[in-house]
Formats: sequence, C-alpha cells, structure tokens
Amino acid sequence: MPQIYVAYLEPVFIDQRFSAKADCLNIETTKEFIKNVHEKYKKYVGEYFGKEIPGIFLDEPSVGGIIPYTEQISKRFYEDFGYKAEDNYYKLCADYNGERAEFRRNYAKIYTKLFNENFITPIKDWCEENGLVLTGHYSGEESLFGQMLSGQNIYRNTRAIGLPGYDIITYNIGSYKRPMLLAGANLAVSAATHENKQTVLAECFALLPFDAGYSVLKRTGDWLFVNGINKLVPHAFHYGYSAFQRADAGKSFFFQDTKFDEDIKFAEYAGRCCKL
Repeated sequence: MPQIYVAYLEPVFIDQRFSAKADCLNIETTKEFIKNVHEKYKKYVGEYFGKEIPGIFLDEPSVGGIIPYTEQISKRFYEDFGYKAEDNYYKLCADYNGERAEFRRNYAKIYTKLFNENFITPIKDWCEENGLVLTGHYSGEESLFGQMLSGQNIYRNTRAIGLPGYDIITYNIGSYKRPMLLAGANLAVSAATHENKQTVLAECFALLPFDAGYSVLKRTGDWLFVNGINKLVPHAFHYGYSAFQRADAGKSFFFQDTKFDEDIKFAEYAGRCCKL
C-alpha cells in the first residue's frame, strides 16, 4: 500500500506585542505561570490575600489560536473518541472540501477540555487555596464569530472561573447596532446564573476619550447594571500619559486627570448601584 504524506503550511499567528503565544493547553505551561507570577504575588503581598486583595484577574486568556495544538491532543483524542487524530489532521485545512464536520467538532471538544483542565482549573484551585477568587474574561467573547476565530468555548470557560467576567471597550453599549456587546454581557450573566453565582464582573471604560466625564461613565454603567452586571473593574491605568501609555487605553482614572472629580462622583454612584 502506498503511503501518502500531506504537509500543510500556515503562517503562525502571533501576539503583536509579545511574539508567540503560550501553550495554554499544556499543564507544564500553567505550572510555570503560577510559579513565576502567582507565587511571587504570594511572596510579596500574600498577607493581603482575601482582604485588601480579594482576587486575581486573568485578562483575555485563550486556547492559543484558531486551531490550537499541544502534544497531549492526540492521546486524549484517541481516549475520548476511539480513533486517531493523526489520521485526520488534514481535515483541519481550510481548503479541504471533504467530510470534516465530525472531526473538527471533536477536535474542538478536546482542546476546550484541555484548556479548562490544564489552565483555568489549576489557577482557580490555586486562588481558592490562597483565599482568592479567580476572575477575568476571555479573548473572543463578543460574538460566536469571535469565539470561532479564537478557538474558544466562552460559556464553558466563564462558568469555570470563580467570578464570571466580561469586557466592554469604548463608550459604546449593546444595541441592535452592536449586538456583539449584548451577546457578551448576556453570556457572562447566563454563565453566572447557571452556577448559582450572584455576582458578575465587567472590565470597563477602556479606550474612552480623554474628555469623558460623569455622563459617559454613567451611561455605560447603567447599561451594565440593566444587564445584570454588578461589579465594575475600570481598565488598568497608568499614573501618567508618557510614551506608549498615551495610546494604550485612552482615559485613565487617577488624580491628575482633569475630570477626576467626576470619576469619584461616578464611583460613588456605581457603588450604590452594585450594592443594590
């Protein structure tokens, strides 16, 4: 019998700032991440865990791309489905027009499971062991299309963390013109409801114009509250507008901002709403 080998070349998708993405399907990656990040937090500020520091925020973790891969996949695929992934990898090629739906669906199930088991769950367990809650939001959560492009199962992943989260960027709010924002908010709230959790978090106010004040913040906040989100985390900020910080996230919340008084006014208003 002749043997046929197919080589399929695809450009490597990389993060523009940090080069290649980590293999978040591999438990060894997670162990290194916890050792070099979380354990260092514990060393220097562990006395504040569960008090001044209530939790840890993961920002846009992902499985690694449209078609992620790790060495474990072939073994786990055979264990779960009883046939070899190696004999079917060509069905992942974009220009393959034959029957491929079952294999692609099963492949997605495997890498979703590995991401959950080998990345999200170990970090959540470490946080709980240290009196912290794991929160954050994922890459590609805004729509089904976005999830497909980032290889994510956002609903399952959001249910897995301690405090379900969502991200809203700019001053736009969900509407029939921007249904993706609606989908992301409702997905996070649904995931929390499924797990009988009463709190849903939103990272918010990134990429606001520098002159955004109370009215802009309130409009966005009210929309989040109406959707069932009751904990707000303003986008990470810098104490200055020099160098790359000028273009990183737009408006920042600190005392040098000319509208800082309005920021405080909104924070007081939001605190009352979230408490209710």
